[in-house]
Amino acid sequence: MPASAADFGEGHYARDFTRSRRQTMKAPRFPSRDYKPEFQQLGLEKVRSELLMRRWEPEKLSAARVWVESQDAQRWLAGRGDEPPKVRKKGVPKWLLYLGAAMGLAFVLGQFF
Repeated sequence: MPASAADFGEGHYARDFTRSRRQTMKAPRFPSRDYKPEFQQLGLEKVRSELLMRRWEPEKLSAARVWVESQDAQRWLAGRGDEPPKVRKKGVPKWLLYLGAAMGLAFVLGQFF
């Protein structure tokens, strides 16, 4: 009698994979209530640790993730001060010049040897 996927326990993993795909493909849910005052009372580090522990319901976890990211962004922007934004040069990158020189050298040496 041929062995089936259930004999090796693969069916269980396939069901979990399908369930996780289905859950991630759902439309994003916005929190039905405002958790901001609660998060501010707990503080950034406590909310971050609760987020890692995943002890809250999914809606609250989603709101916590957004709140922590916004707090991190605000802290990052505040730390930059009056520093002007770095502007990338529009010229040709140095590695492209080196690559062209190496290929040119290889072509010239190939003509003589």
